[in-house]
Amino acid sequence: MSKEKEYPQDVPRQENIPMSYPSPQAMAPPMPQPTSYPTPYPTAYPAAYPAPYPTAPPQTGQVPPDQMPPVSQVPLGPEPCVVTCPTCHATVRSNVQAEPGMQTHIIALLLCLICICCTCIPYLVDACQNVVHRCGNCGAYLGTFKR
Repeated sequence: MSKEKEYPQDVPRQENIPMSYPSPQAMAPPMPQPTSYPTPYPTAYPAAYPAPYPTAPPQTGQVPPDQMPPVSQVPLGPEPCVVTCPTCHATVRSNVQAEPGMQTHIIALLLCLICICCTCIPYLVDACQNVVHRCGNCGAYLGTFKR
């Protein structure tokens, strides 16, 4: 006994009727074909281009680098020294501060290979670090003595 679906009597039963779909050309109207494409770039360029950006005049209180007065460079060492500050033009004794440099990091790496507990020694010893000189009057950076 096969059970077939029962359809209402008022609806006719359709069997194996192929469905037909409209073609894509029939769904949309044809696109108009352009006769010629516009050129995206101009064919002729102007003879001279304007300057890209105007240079700004120096701000007040600043001197351009080419007009800076010559500053006598005193060789900086590991100890404080008497210098003339290029910022405040005062003759003062420099303040020094030890800061880790490349040599400090290399020594710490080598000590790490020997014993990891010794890695902090170069960061605690001033003789393994660079010396930064600053003005004693205004605190401006004067230079670095690299070890």
